Amino acid sequence: DGELIDALLEVIGAGDPRCKELKRIHRMPPAEQKVALRAQLKLLTPEEREALIGDSDSEDEAPAKPAVQLAPAQMECPHGHSLTAFGVRPPDYRKFDGDE
Repeated sequence: DGELIDALLEVIGAGDPRCKELKRIHRMPPAEQKVALRAQLKLLTPEEREALIGDSDSEDEAPAKPAVQLAPAQMECPHGHSLTAFGVRPPDYRKFDGDE
């Protein structure tokens, strides 16, 4: 929460009266701090919100490689059976659930 308060102070600016409120929030217990921070976030203008969120998107991070390499999906059964969707009942399931 301290990092969020610091980021909000940068976005809002030193001359804004909300800075005193943010400094007061910084000294609150954690439970009260979360409630007060949510209230402050709701008061942000769209430009301030974009500045706050846009800063975190500017980091140049390389996309992570997958931990496991999966084989490509199999489209045909090796034994020649027809494949159906997972939620579809095959035609040979007659009277399975009491159907006629």
